[in-house]
Amino acid sequence: MNLPFHEKRRQQFLDEVYYKARLQGDKSFLNGYKKDLETDHSLTLENKADMTRIYANTLLTTIFTLQYTGGESIENLRNQFDEVVDAYLEAIKQDRLFQDEPELPMFLFGYLENYLDVIRLISFAILLRREDRIADIYSLFKDGEPDGEDALVEELLSRYLPDRPYLSECYHDLFINLLNVTADTPAAEKIEDMKLYLKEWYSEMEQTAFYDSHLEQAADGSGGYYGYWAFEAGAIAYLYDLDDSAFADHLIYPKDLVDFAKNFPDAAI
Repeated sequence: MNLPFHEKRRQQFLDEVYYKARLQGDKSFLNGYKKDLETDHSLTLENKADMTRIYANTLLTTIFTLQYTGGESIENLRNQFDEVVDAYLEAIKQDRLFQDEPELPMFLFGYLENYLDVIRLISFAILLRREDRIADIYSLFKDGEPDGEDALVEELLSRYLPDRPYLSECYHDLFINLLNVTADTPAAEKIEDMKLYLKEWYSEMEQTAFYDSHLEQAADGSGGYYGYWAFEAGAIAYLYDLDDSAFADHLIYPKDLVDFAKNFPDAAI
């Protein structure tokens, strides 16, 4: 059944004309990049590093995440997830070649938007039940400066990778509130901690480029809005099997992704 866009979209801010123009424009942009990377033999190592990083970041944000916001089926997104992870693997390969640093991390956790990309990738892998790609995502910063240094990242990785350290500090203070959900506390307290985290999330994003970007959507596809989502909150809710009925309707909580993860048959992985 084909629903009208205003019923299918997952956040009411998203404008249909902007959405279609942005997707079309970014897909065309990436097709051009892909062609150049494959055929332009004059590209330097620096060119390739820059282009593959832009390619991966665009694919994750203004195509993959935007499609989720626009109502794309979770099954289709699950199938597309390989393309996102593979793009980042190629990007870090090219960056390490250019910098001649085999342990160079893809992300600098101290920058909030870099950090959000990391936890978005890991959370997508968890909620789409693509556990098979978590080791690949980890390889993007394995043995680099941020490896083993952030409590939330380690909490998410620890369910899937062996011998992860137990930490209590995050690169960004906001995420400590989410870590409180993972403490050995009663279920009711976990729920209150999650509600507090969701309440404070957006105001803590003020320094990011996407803050208030829903106000800048243009008919030609210009603008930085691709959705406001705390995917990491969904991942924690799934991993801890929280009753999310008290916060399921929060704007930034990806309820249907959490339900998908909970109901996905393990035998199908």
